[in-house]
Amino acid sequence: MRLFFILFFTASVSLFANEKVALQLKWLHQFQFAGYYAAKEKGFYSELGLDVEIRERNRVKNNIQQVISGEAEYGISDSVLLLYKAKKEPVTIVTPIFQHSPGVILTLKSSGIDSPYKLKNKKLMFYKKDTDGFGILSMLENISVTPILDRVKDKEDYTSLISKTTDAYAGYLTNEPFYFREKGVDINIINPANYGLDLYGDMLFTNLQEAKNHPQRVEKFKQATIKGWYYALEHKEEIIKIIKEKYAKNKSIEHLRYEANAIEEVIQHKSIPIGTLDKGRIKYTLQIYKRHGLIKNDIPTNDYIFEPFNENSVLNDTQKNKLFTDEESDYLKNKKVITMCIDPDWMPFEKNENGKHIGMSADYIDVLKDEINIPIRMINTKTWGESLEVAKARKCDIFSLVMPTKERREWLEFTKPYLSIPLVIVTNLDEFFISDISKVIDKNIGIVKGYAYGEILREKYPTMNFVEVQNVKDGLEQVKEGNIFGLIGTLATTGYHIQKDYIGQLKIAGKFDEKWELGIGVRNDEPILKDIFDKAIAQISPDKKQEILNKWISVNYDRNVNYKPILQWLAVIMLIFSSILFIILRINKKLKLEIRTRKETERKLQEISITDELTHLYNRRYFNKKFPQLINSAKREKKHVSFAILDIDYFKLYNDTYGHISGDEALQKIAESMQSSLSRADDYCFRLGGEEFGILFKGLDKEQSLELIEQVRQNIENLKIEHANNTASQYVTSSFGLVVKDSAITNEEELYREADDLLYKAKDGGRNRVCVND
Repeated sequence: MRLFFILFFTASVSLFANEKVALQLKWLHQFQFAGYYAAKEKGFYSELGLDVEIRERNRVKNNIQQVISGEAEYGISDSVLLLYKAKKEPVTIVTPIFQHSPGVILTLKSSGIDSPYKLKNKKLMFYKKDTDGFGILSMLENISVTPILDRVKDKEDYTSLISKTTDAYAGYLTNEPFYFREKGVDINIINPANYGLDLYGDMLFTNLQEAKNHPQRVEKFKQATIKGWYYALEHKEEIIKIIKEKYAKNKSIEHLRYEANAIEEVIQHKSIPIGTLDKGRIKYTLQIYKRHGLIKNDIPTNDYIFEPFNENSVLNDTQKNKLFTDEESDYLKNKKVITMCIDPDWMPFEKNENGKHIGMSADYIDVLKDEINIPIRMINTKTWGESLEVAKARKCDIFSLVMPTKERREWLEFTKPYLSIPLVIVTNLDEFFISDISKVIDKNIGIVKGYAYGEILREKYPTMNFVEVQNVKDGLEQVKEGNIFGLIGTLATTGYHIQKDYIGQLKIAGKFDEKWELGIGVRNDEPILKDIFDKAIAQISPDKKQEILNKWISVNYDRNVNYKPILQWLAVIMLIFSSILFIILRINKKLKLEIRTRKETERKLQEISITDELTHLYNRRYFNKKFPQLINSAKREKKHVSFAILDIDYFKLYNDTYGHISGDEALQKIAESMQSSLSRADDYCFRLGGEEFGILFKGLDKEQSLELIEQVRQNIENLKIEHANNTASQYVTSSFGLVVKDSAITNEEELYREADDLLYKAKDGGRNRVCVND
C-alpha cells in the first residue's frame, strides 16, 4: 500500500509538472536580461505552467543557431534575425523588448571625435561579425564615412580606448560607458539613432517548430516575459539584488544600477507598451538590409512575426483555462458579470438599438465573451458624453471600443487595439478634393464632442476652427445645410452614413495621415481586467477579424443589385467615390461643375507631384529635373550657378526632445523662412529629404551668393525655435555647404558632391555656419 501511494504521488507530480523550456541569452548575465530573471524569480513563468532555464551565452557558439537547432526553445537577438529569415532559417520573432538598439560608438572626449563624420580613416575597434554591429555599419555607409575596422573586440577591450591604441570603440550604451565613468574618463557617445538608423534592440524569438506546434506555450512565455519586464523596471533595486546574488556575482551593484537606468531609456515603457511591434519599422529595417545587398526579396510579415492562436491553433476548453492565471480566473469567477459602456450612436462600429448592442464591436464582444466565459452586460446610455460620465462614476467596467487619451488615462487603462481606422473629412459635393488638410484651417470643421481624435487634431492643427457636434449624424446634417464646411470622422462611419442617407449630397473629400487605433478601455482601479482582455483579444484569429469587417463595411448602390462585401479599406474609398461620380454624371445640372472640379483636381495633382506635402517646397523629384535644366540655362547665358545644401542641426535630437509634431511644425517654419529669403523668379528651394534642403539659383557671383545664403542661415536662427540639445545655439540652426561655379561647370553630380562635402565641413566646424568652395 505504501508503495502504491509513492507511485501515485510520483505520477501525480509528473502529470501536473510545469513544461520545461530553455531561454538562450545573447550575452553574459547582466541587467540587460532583468525582465526574464524577474519572470522566473517572481513566479510569472510558473503561474502559466512554465519551468524556464535561463542560459548564459557561450561565446564559442552561435546563440541564434542554438535556438534554430532546438538546443533552446527561446532566444534573444536583434534585427539580425531578419537576415536569418531571409536565408530561410526557421526563426520567428515573438516580441520586441528594446524599442531602440543600444549599440553605439565610444570615443574619448579629448580626441575631438564627436560625430561619425570625423571617423574617416580612424581606427574603430569592432565586432568580429558585421551582424553584431549592423546599425553602426549602416550609419557609416549612409554618410559615406569609412573608418579602419579593427575586428578584435572582446569583453575588456574598452581599455584600448583609454590607452589610445584605438580611436573609437563599438559598445553598448547600457554597459561600457559605466567603466569610463568609474575611471573618471570623459567620453563621447555616437548613437546611430541620432543619424537616421533607429533599429529595434533586443527581441524575444523562437524557432518555427515551437511557434507552430506550441503556440499557446509561446504566447504564455511572451505574456510572462512582458510582465517580468514591467516588474523589473518598477522594482529595479529588488531585481538588481537578485541578479547580483544569483546571476552576475562579479558585477557591482553600481554597475547594475547604471545598466538599469540606461536600459529603461531604450525600452521606453512609460511611453510605449512593452512588446509593441511596429511592422513599418520592421519593413524599414528590411529596406536597409536590401540596400546593403544582404537580402534580395521582401519577406511577408506572417513568415517571421508570431501571430498567436490563429485558426490553426484554436484553444480547447482545457487550454482556455490555462490562458488565465489563477488570480485572473478567481477574479472572473467572483466578478460574475462585466458591465460595459458603448457609444450609443456610432454605426457601423456600434449602437444601442432599443437596449441591444449591435455593430462591429458587438461582434467582437461576442467573441471575447466566449474567451472569458462570463456575461458582459451593456449599460443603457443615450449619448457618448453620457457614457463617459457613467464610466467615470465607475458604473461600467469597460468600454467596448475606445482610443487612449491623456485625460482618459486618469481613470482608464487600454488594451492593445483591435481596430485601426483611417480619418477622413466629408464636405458637400461642390467642394474641391482636399489634398492638404492644412489648406482648410480657416474653415469651420466639425468634430464629434468627446471623441479622442479631437484631442489629437487640436494638438496637430492648433489654428483650425473646430466646431463640436453631438454625433456623426448631427455633423453630416450641418455640412449638408452649409452650417459647417466639413466633418471629420472615420472612413467606416462616414461612408456608412453617406451610403445610407446622403448619396448625391455629401462626399469624402480628403484623408488624414492619422489613424484611429481602437481597443477596449478598462477601469484602472481593477487593472487585472486589462490583462484578461489583452489575452482574450490575442485569441481572435485574422479570419474572424476579416469576417466581422466584411459583415459591416460594405456599400450598396441599388436595392436590386446584391454587391459583394468590400474586403479592404481602400476598396471602400474607391466605391464611395465611384458611386458619387456615377450619380453626379447622371445629374445634368451638376455636370459642368463636376468637369470643372475634375480639372481643378488634376491641376492640383500635377502640383502635388512636384511639391513636398509637409513644407510645400519643391520635392526631390522636381529637383532632379530642375537641377540640370538650370545648369544648362546658366551655361547658355554664361552666368554663375550657385547651389547650397543645408541640414537642420541635431534635428533627430529635436524630435526626440520635443516630439515629431513639433518637429514637423519647425520644418514648416524653416521652409517659410527660406522661401521669404529668396525673392527672384530663378531662385529655387527644395526639400531633398528629412531635414535636408537645397537652394539653387543663378546670376550671382561668389560674394553675392555667400551673402544671400548667410542671410538664409541667420533668418532660420532668428525664428528662435527653442532647441535645448543644439550645441551651436539655444535655438534651431542650420549648416550649409555652398558651391558657386562659373558657366564652365561640367555636370550636376560634381556640383552636388562638392556641396555635400562642404556641408560636412560646416558640421565638423561647429555647425550653424556656411562653408563655401575656394
